[in-house]
Amino acid sequence: MALAAFCLLFGGAASTGACAAGGTSKSTGTSVGSGFDVGSGVGGGGDDLIDSACAKSNDEAKNVPLDLYIMFDKSGSMAGPKWVQSTAALQAFFESPKNAGVGMALRFFPDGGCDGTKCDVGACATPRVPLGYLTNLSAPTDSHEQLLLDAFIDVIPSGGTPLSAALDGAIQWGKATLSSNPGHKAVLVLVTDGEPTDCNKNGSYLVQAAKAAREQSGIVTFAVGLEGSSKTLLDQIAVAGGTDNGILVSTEMAQEQLIAALEGIRDKQVACEYAIPESMTGEAVDKSQVNVIYYPGDGSSKNILGQVPSAAECSDKAAWHYDSANDPKKIVFCPSACKTIQADLKAKIQIVLGCGTIPA
Repeated sequence: MALAAFCLLFGGAASTGACAAGGTSKSTGTSVGSGFDVGSGVGGGGDDLIDSACAKSNDEAKNVPLDLYIMFDKSGSMAGPKWVQSTAALQAFFESPKNAGVGMALRFFPDGGCDGTKCDVGACATPRVPLGYLTNLSAPTDSHEQLLLDAFIDVIPSGGTPLSAALDGAIQWGKATLSSNPGHKAVLVLVTDGEPTDCNKNGSYLVQAAKAAREQSGIVTFAVGLEGSSKTLLDQIAVAGGTDNGILVSTEMAQEQLIAALEGIRDKQVACEYAIPESMTGEAVDKSQVNVIYYPGDGSSKNILGQVPSAAECSDKAAWHYDSANDPKKIVFCPSACKTIQADLKAKIQIVLGCGTIPA
């Protein structure tokens, strides 16, 4: 479908954007407003958009750099099989070549001021292993992987569960990381086997902290629980932190389940946010002239994803929005689009610059 045809699909909103860019009309397919269009119109319109005179460049989308802060419970109740299996899982995760390019920082709690006595948020925000980026090589060649593996030496579970200080510290770390690395994505992974026993013991405090971090700073929080943790509290923290639900790991299958949980967290986050590319012409990117095309891995029809103004207007639309209305740095998929892309391991996302943005 050439650009002029979008006036028929989206009415006046498109007349100031896509339709103003020109193009010749073809028969239309179904609208992308509430899902991916698989008809002959929008679904087959990817090449027409790319070949249109308005297109200045098109690039395969690049994932937003992902920075993980793993806040890991080493309270006394973790001693025994839970500690052995969960730390083995964490080390195996660090060693996976699939993590090449992923940033990781690690902190244990309670430990060194990040404990139930001092409740020092600043200490909790200071990782045992600072943020670094893994490669597809193995330790010791991959020096950051070696640092992560060495962090477990002589660590013995002890103490209580200062969850509020741990989460507040992780959030503080996330804010500082995003300030130093604008355009990155900060993801917190809170792993615990219990409910809060020290510092602020109110579960609602944790929920509100995770919610504020997501709404105010775009920081995502995952809550992973081993035996002894509260599924209800984990779910509440996870939902507030922008994830679907808490992740429970059994003691008997801790190693396998924790590895799967960590891999799922990584894969989910890298699939649904993309950097806004630079224009190949050297011009500043006009944020009102950005379009996103999804190429299904099975070779079926391409789909142009429409834009919604914000996450609040996603509903069930297979669409996208900017991370910020005033100073956008990332393209973020709505949950429906995100779910589809995550399930399509061979999917390709293309970003076209220069043509008026198609609304959902």
